[in-house]
Formats: sequence, C-alpha cells, structure tokens
Amino acid sequence: MRDLKMNLASLKLTSLLLCLVVGTLLIFVTGCKSSTEPEKTATLIGKIKLESETKLKSQSLTDNSGVTVALYRTAVLDTTIARINTIHPNIGVIINQETEFDHRNQAPLFTTTTNIAGEFSIASIPAGAYNAAILKNGWSVKYLYNVSLTAGLTSDVGELLVKPSISLSGYIANDYTFQADRTYLINTTTSFASPVVIETGARIYVAANESVKFYSMLTAFSSNSVEKFWKFDSSQNLYQTTGAPVDSTSYISEIDVYQGCLLNSGLIRNIRYGVNVSGGNCTISSFELRDFGSGFYFDQNVNAQLSNLSIRNGGSKGIHAMGYADSLRVEKSIFSNNYEGILINGRGVSVQDTYFINNVSAIRPQVNSGVVRYCNFWGNGHDIWLYNSICNINNNNFYYSKEYTIFPRRIIQLRNNNFFKTDYRFITIRGYDANNSIVNGDVDASQNYWAVSDIDDYIIDATDNPSYPGLECAFYIKYLPKKNSPVLTAGIRG
Repeated sequence: MRDLKMNLASLKLTSLLLCLVVGTLLIFVTGCKSSTEPEKTATLIGKIKLESETKLKSQSLTDNSGVTVALYRTAVLDTTIARINTIHPNIGVIINQETEFDHRNQAPLFTTTTNIAGEFSIASIPAGAYNAAILKNGWSVKYLYNVSLTAGLTSDVGELLVKPSISLSGYIANDYTFQADRTYLINTTTSFASPVVIETGARIYVAANESVKFYSMLTAFSSNSVEKFWKFDSSQNLYQTTGAPVDSTSYISEIDVYQGCLLNSGLIRNIRYGVNVSGGNCTISSFELRDFGSGFYFDQNVNAQLSNLSIRNGGSKGIHAMGYADSLRVEKSIFSNNYEGILINGRGVSVQDTYFINNVSAIRPQVNSGVVRYCNFWGNGHDIWLYNSICNINNNNFYYSKEYTIFPRRIIQLRNNNFFKTDYRFITIRGYDANNSIVNGDVDASQNYWAVSDIDDYIIDATDNPSYPGLECAFYIKYLPKKNSPVLTAGIRG
C-alpha cells in the first residue's frame, strides 16, 4: 500500500511538470508567431480627373492616365519658428505643411501613375501621416497635406480635379487674374501692364533667372481654395520626383512692382533680388519670404505698412527701405537667419511686436527717427545698430546678443528694456572719431533691467578710458536708477 501511494504521488508530480512544460512551449510558440507576423499596412486610393478647357465649357478628358501620384514624408518644421508660433501665435506666419512642403526637397517613398480612368492605388504603406504630390507635365501641380493612413484600412482621397497649367511670357496688356488652384509657368521675363489680382491657391513658377514686372496695381485676396496661400517660386525641377531641390543658380531673378500693392496670404521662395516696390503705397500682411538673396526693397516714395511677415534665410537684407517717404511700419513679424533683418535709410520707422532671431544684424536705422518697442531679440550678432539716427528703444527684451546689443550713433532714449545676456557688450559708445565717441552726449539708459551684477563690465564708455590711452571717450552711459526685476511690459504683447 505504501508503494502504491508513492507511485501515485510521483505520477501527480510528473503530470504537473508535463503541464508546465507544455504551457511554456505554448507561450513560446505563441510569442514567436506574434513577433513574426507581418506588420499591418495601409492602402491609399483615389481618382484624378484632368479637366479639358475650351472657350465654351470645361469638361473631363476620357484619358486620365499618366498622372504621377507620389507619397512623401511630411516636411520637418523649423523647431525655432514652431516654438515662436506656439508662444506668440499672433506674430509672423504659422508654419505648417502648406508653408514648408516642397516635393523637390526629398525623394518620394511611393509612386504610382493613374490608369485611363484616372484611378490609382498604393498599397503596403506603413501607417502614419504623409504628403502627396500629383504631377503631370502641362497640368497644375496639386498637393495633399497630412494624409492620415491607418493600419489595415484603405483610405480614399476621392475624386480630385486637376486643371491644365498656363504658360505666360512677354507683355500682357489686359487685366489679369491668377486663379486659385491653378499652376502658372512664366518662362521668360514677363510684364503686366494693367492691374493684376492673385487668388489664394494660385501657384506661379518662374524660370531660372527670369523676372516678373507689374506696372499697375498688384492685389491679392482670399478665394475659395482649399489652400490658404498663393505662391511664387522657381520652376526648376518642378515635375521631377527624384528629390532635386532648387539651387541658387536657378532662383527667380526679381519681382518688380511699380504702382503699389495690397497683398496678403502669400509665399515667395527662391528669389535672388527680391521684391522691389518703387511707386504707390504698399500694404503686406500674412506673408512669408524665404530663401532669397535680397528681400523687400521700398523706394524713397513708397509708404509701407507691413504686418505678420515671416522673413527667413536671407543672404542680404530682409527689408531695405529708402527715404524720404513718411514711414515704414513693421508689426507682428519674425526675422530669422538673415544677414540683415531691416535696414532703413532716411525715413520715419516704427518696429513693434516683432521677433528677431539669429540674424547677423537685426535692425540698422540710418539717418532717421522712430521707435523700436515691444520686440524680442535673440542670438543676433547686433540687435540695433544706429547710424546718425534718433530712435526711442523702449520695452524690448534683449535675451542674448553675440556681440553688441545696441550700438548708438546719436543720443537715444532707452527705457523699460530687459538686458538678459550678451557674449560681449550690451551697449558701446566708443568709436574711432576724433574723440573716440560715436555719440554727441551722454546716453540715458536708466530705468532698464540688467541681468548682470556689474553693469560696467557690459558697457563701453568714458569709464573705460584707462584701457584706451590717447583715445579717450568723452561721454557716459548712465544706467542708474535701474530696475531691480524684469520689466513685465517688455517684449511682444499678447
């Protein structure tokens, strides 16, 4: 009997061990199976209709084949500009896929072409968000932004209408409208003698080194386009899908405006000599100019009112305004990574609620008067470089300058500013004139906040004469009384 009980116990233990082994094998097999299963992907389908236009009517073609549909990664947004957009959504242009994406800047992940019915299908796409470019020579370029694809599902973008592109060149005498959702190809330098209207959603591509001239009023306004901006850009590699960005040798030469402009919601890219306004008055808002040699130039007779601009990546001046017009007014804008943000010669100027970041020189007023207030400056070589100018510089944040924050050339008023950091000097009035002074009197810099313990180490004036024997400066920067805490009303409002 004792042996029987022992045998039964041994059998139970063996059964338990067998169950544990089988269970472990099942878990292992199941785990291996799940880890080797193919990842579920998505499919994108749609239909392209090519619209044939006649003088009497528009109709769809029967052959809609040969349209390339290319799928791209979404453009990477500039993190600095995106951060500013988040903190100050009321200034500049809010960047997104429409402002940043250009299919020429990267190779596509997937491509296909439409059949005779215009249908297309792209399978085995990893889930995520993509941009799509729809391209065919002789037809308008069309983009789809942030196309969201879900694993295991088929996404249908529906039926998309593509209009023929329009080629322009030479001299156009009559009134002209650049229509929404249409591509225009300007092949040689082209002049418009009568008023021109640009609708949002129009895309105007100009051949390398060619110009566009508007001899009458130029106006842009919102239309019913799904896109929020109109665009001027170089036509280099427009219909290629090989990842061939526009290079500087193929920039647009320039855009000339002779009788004033009223522009909003525009994008201009890849231009060498910029937008030159030489007559009439000019109002520009919600506008981005990027990748240029020179930016906006306003002649001496042009009053310019500018707001919500984003001017980026300029090899020279973002804005150059000549006297003797009454005013240049810049508000709620962003200047980033330009050689020079704003250069003003001989006119009244008002710069307010604007962010200057990573420019070699942010603002350079020359022989004029005006105000710079409620602005933020960060990472510029020089923030404000004055030459024979009297500007009131009030309620600004000077977060960080790489060389000089302010370089005055006459007596100026500095009030309620915050001076946080500089790699060299906040203010210098020492120069190379007969008495080594670049001002004609003491500079009143009182009532400002200085985030340094010894302000004298960060300014250069007559107190530094022992370091410059024989080149004595005659005047002082008077910084007392000073604020003991940051000025809360300084910097961009709202």
